[in-house]
Amino acid sequence: MSTTYTASTNCSFTRVHICQYCGEHFEYRVDQFCHGTGDTSDGAHATLVNVVKARLEHYQTPTPCPNCQMYQVSMLSQIFSTEWLMLRILVVLGVAAFFAYNVETFEQYTQAQYVCLGVFTLEILFQFFWIYKYTKESPNALQQRLNLDADRVVQYAQARRWYRSATAFLPIAWCSFFLPYGIISCAVGLIVYYLIICASPKYIRSNTLPLLAKETEFKV
Repeated sequence: MSTTYTASTNCSFTRVHICQYCGEHFEYRVDQFCHGTGDTSDGAHATLVNVVKARLEHYQTPTPCPNCQMYQVSMLSQIFSTEWLMLRILVVLGVAAFFAYNVETFEQYTQAQYVCLGVFTLEILFQFFWIYKYTKESPNALQQRLNLDADRVVQYAQARRWYRSATAFLPIAWCSFFLPYGIISCAVGLIVYYLIICASPKYIRSNTLPLLAKETEFKV
């Protein structure tokens, strides 16, 4: 039986952004626990080095620009796809599975439907709130507020349109609750929605401005 080696470290660095809207430089401190595995000790350390490099190059904490109060477009995908996502998926699946397979009478099934409908409705309303909270400002209003050229807000407009169009799937998922096997149908619909959000196009998951890292501290 082969042995798996693990290497880990605490990686700390200061992330520096150039705001894609107003051009302001802003920064924040990032502290990340990184680990790597391999068939050998050297292999685990090599994997860990690659993980640390990836964090230094790509990781960012969703933080608004202190000057214009806007989140970078590359931060939106992280907000929508990772913010408690796995927990919410487990809750949705757990509720659906429990009530789908642990009811014996029609009365229990009716009660289960009401509970599941409540959970699913709250999750759907939360999704609408989450998307619209971070994309509430229209591109025209943003352009006028910051006195920007039109091309400076194109990526934001594309991201805003894409994420908001994705929420059109949520009413479909909610309505599927009233179909046969509605609990399972609605849960599957929400999972499909989560997958759609996680699969956002590359052009709205990153911008062309460099992500800089300084004051890096870690030991491999």
